[in-house]
Amino acid sequence: MTASGNDNYYHVSAQILEAGYYRICYTIAQSPNVSNSLNIAKNSTSLYYLGSSTAAAITETCYDMGYFESTDYINISERGFSGTSSPVMTFRLEMANNTFQFNTGYRYEGKSPNNYIMFNNELWRIIGVFDSNNHGIENKSFVKIIRNEIIGGVLWNYNNSNDWPNSTLYHLLNEIYYDWNTNKDNVDNYCYCSKSPNIPGNCNYSVIGIQDGYRGMIANVTWYLGGGGKSGYTTYTPDNVYSYERDANAVYNGRSASTLGYIGLMYESDYLYGVLASDCSRTTKHELYNSPSCAGKNW
Repeated sequence: MTASGNDNYYHVSAQILEAGYYRICYTIAQSPNVSNSLNIAKNSTSLYYLGSSTAAAITETCYDMGYFESTDYINISERGFSGTSSPVMTFRLEMANNTFQFNTGYRYEGKSPNNYIMFNNELWRIIGVFDSNNHGIENKSFVKIIRNEIIGGVLWNYNNSNDWPNSTLYHLLNEIYYDWNTNKDNVDNYCYCSKSPNIPGNCNYSVIGIQDGYRGMIANVTWYLGGGGKSGYTTYTPDNVYSYERDANAVYNGRSASTLGYIGLMYESDYLYGVLASDCSRTTKHELYNSPSCAGKNW
């Protein structure tokens, strides 16, 4: 699909004929002194917006739109401003099969997938297999796992700041839990159940912490921290949530957009993608996931 013209508004609509996961790729051949806006939507819900301050040509850029039913539409709107002619924009639509999502990884989905493994002499479960788009290390795919049992209740951050790399829980997991023998003398700095009143936690990880021989299997990867600073975040679909988790602009002022770590917490998108699309449509808003067809069908 190609749109061009002279300072006009363009609208392209394409109906999906086969259900599946889709991505769209676009290029913009910019005219002098032209800025433009581009909006890509699923039916009437905006998925991607490029603001009107862009004043340079854009080489091919791809956006993962997520799952579409056969009754859904892709709507593309574009307008060029302030130039002698509008930019030429070219779009390319791609489809993947229903078991793979572009850039969001291979995942275990459904109520009772057989995703159990033994790790650290304990039972863990596989969330999925992810490439560099998810962990920041080029040309590597990593298995992401979650412990089957909790390690106990501890405070997120004794310092009352919602900034993950500066939280007491981040240090507790990546220092004390990750390597008890080396860092156990610092456990009292990070292990709390409550601040008011001040109640220390039980963080003896000599047995349940990561054991010798297993630490070398854990990569120090990028954890993305976006989403919280995005207005209306709770109303978004799983694909929107995934995108904003990785959006450096979707964080509160002064907060980190990403950090490195061996151990983290499950992403919200990991939970949302844990349901088969046939049970809980990928168009379901995050805040509606308490329904039996969504939360009730999630491992």
